Amino acid sequence: MVVKFLVNKPEKLKAFAHGMSHEQFTELLDNVGAEELKDIIHKLPHEKVISVIGDLGSKDQSNAIIDVLKEKLNEHSKQNKEMIEMLKQIKDDMPDIGQAPDFTIVDINNDSLLFI
Repeated sequence: MVVKFLVNKPEKLKAFAHGMSHEQFTELLDNVGAEELKDIIHKLPHEKVISVIGDLGSKDQSNAIIDVLKEKLNEHSKQNKEMIEMLKQIKDDMPDIGQAPDFTIVDINNDSLLFI
């Protein structure tokens, strides 16, 4: 299958997937096993994957996609929280950093973010 050939070439796999119609992409994902799907889903265009979740013939495929997307979302959320904590620590350790001409501190929902 073409997808297996392109798995180690993420950019080519994304380009291939982008060129497919909605129906072709749905059929492609329907023909990939749930375990294989977990291995390649992060290499496919997310907007296309999300658009076909409800159209897949198998709940296993849909659930596999949803599980992978949840994992990625949790990972990004954790990274964002770590970054916010690091920025808070920098602000606490160096209270005058916001006065430097190359730095800007922006308050978002009572959290301060540092932009360089």
